[in-house]
Amino acid sequence: MSVPDPGLTEFARAVLGKGKRLRFQAKGISMSPFVRNGDVLTLSPLSEAEPRLGDIVGCIHPESGKLVVHRLIGRRGADWIIRGDNSPQADGLIPKNDILGRVIRIERGAKSVSFGMGIERSLIVVLSSQGWIWIVRSIYLFFRRAAGAMLRWMTGFRAYRALGRNLRPRIATQEASAADIQAPHTPDRAENSR
Repeated sequence: MSVPDPGLTEFARAVLGKGKRLRFQAKGISMSPFVRNGDVLTLSPLSEAEPRLGDIVGCIHPESGKLVVHRLIGRRGADWIIRGDNSPQADGLIPKNDILGRVIRIERGAKSVSFGMGIERSLIVVLSSQGWIWIVRSIYLFFRRAAGAMLRWMTGFRAYRALGRNLRPRIATQEASAADIQAPHTPDRAENSR
């Protein structure tokens, strides 16, 4: 995920250089499925914690000079190798002083997403550095699509629909009485419903 606006790149460098955290919306699909387009990321300055293999970091891309958010997948000497989880190849070597911060929080809508940032990141690094993450993702998508097609096909059978009717929760609908209509407005009823 890259930030096309050079002003934001300089702003990020200034904010994180002062030891402050930075929140911004991710754009792009290079970190999919762990970071998606539109997720809100929180970058923490490196002074709070040293980068580790598997961390998702914000850094200056060696060729474009733009801020990118990718994963640390290896090290060569003092430099780091970064790669997007959905990218076909690594971005190259990044000097430590070009790593501006580490992603400490991913927000997707009203939820905080942590998958891909915990202990599983070691497996992600292995799959990504060997180029296998593409294969695993393709297999996952194949089986997901096949399962969806199978479920759509099964809905055409009477036995499947009957099973669904028998397993669904029973819901009875009836008209509210005058007492039911007044009940939510009484103070003791409101207290008990919390």
